[in-house]
Amino acid sequence: MPCFCPVTAHYITAPLVNALIASYINIRLNIHAKQLSSQVSPNTVTPHRIKDFTLMLLSFAMVALGLTLLALGGDVLVRSSVSIARTVRMSTFLTGVLVVGFGTSAPELLVSLDAAYRGKPDIAVGNVVGSNIANILLILGLAAFIAPIACSARVIKRDILVTLAASFILLGLGLTGQITRPAGLLMLAIMAGYIIFIISHDGAQDPGQGRAQNRIDLHDDDQSQSRLLRAVVMFVISVVMLAVGADWLVEGAATIARTMGVSEAIIGLSLVAIGTSLPELAAAVMAATRRQTDLIIGNVLGSSLFNILVILGLTALITPLPVAPRMATTDLPINIAVLVLLGLLVRLTPRLTRRHGIAFTALYAGYSVLLLA
Repeated sequence: MPCFCPVTAHYITAPLVNALIASYINIRLNIHAKQLSSQVSPNTVTPHRIKDFTLMLLSFAMVALGLTLLALGGDVLVRSSVSIARTVRMSTFLTGVLVVGFGTSAPELLVSLDAAYRGKPDIAVGNVVGSNIANILLILGLAAFIAPIACSARVIKRDILVTLAASFILLGLGLTGQITRPAGLLMLAIMAGYIIFIISHDGAQDPGQGRAQNRIDLHDDDQSQSRLLRAVVMFVISVVMLAVGADWLVEGAATIARTMGVSEAIIGLSLVAIGTSLPELAAAVMAATRRQTDLIIGNVLGSSLFNILVILGLTALITPLPVAPRMATTDLPINIAVLVLLGLLVRLTPRLTRRHGIAFTALYAGYSVLLLA
């Protein structure tokens, strides 16, 4: 018969008993804490709620500052770009395509490059596609609501076709599932060729004045040089204001959405694309307010073309971009349909009126509902 040793039993059972007691105490404490948490009144101030409230206030401040920078930057951008156009005798439409359109795409470029670098290709591609849809439906819609937009110029019809062709290229790449490095290089080459083409065909307001003569006049006229330098400096400042304003607005809005419990996927699909389109929106609204509507469609088309060929081309050149199946089958076809709609309106009507603006804005609201569905 085995000998029972109380000391040995103590050393064996004591740790087990202590562990059971500790577990029981922890369970009771957790239950008590949950009961206390459930009994906290919605009006009770807790450290967690103070932190959330402070974060919300800071986020709203960022949104307000971002909107202010966008408004001021858009005004300065229109003024400086028109001044540059007049000084170098460049058409205002060409200024919209090259200067305003490309300059206001800086937020999209920064966001897409950063997203690709962080391994988030859906944000990089979705930012561009969503921004292009917003450019036409939201930006042109709001601008047309403010003032009629002339759309009978031959170059506008030409640039719609070029942007549509670039969109079909992007759709084809999307259906393959990836934008590769060679594809990115090809997109950049197409953009470079198109820039050379429009500069050679639309560079001067007066066809009788050669570009060389314009350069000579500018070189000999110190006042023109000084005016051009001031305009370029103001243009650079305005682009910086737009980029910082868009960044603050998106960051503030994203923080508000996360604090309120909204999915970050929804934030990426909606807020990032809309936020980076706000510079184009600010520039278009300011141009419509000043009745400089010949700048607006050039701005939108230039920005959309830059988004596809340069932003995605440059980003894919750095790192290949996978394209989500949903993007290829839904958003890219919607982008093409929107461009076709704009092309039909440009061909059938001499201007976009307030009625067209309301219809465009309503269509964008429907697209936003589709995103959130």
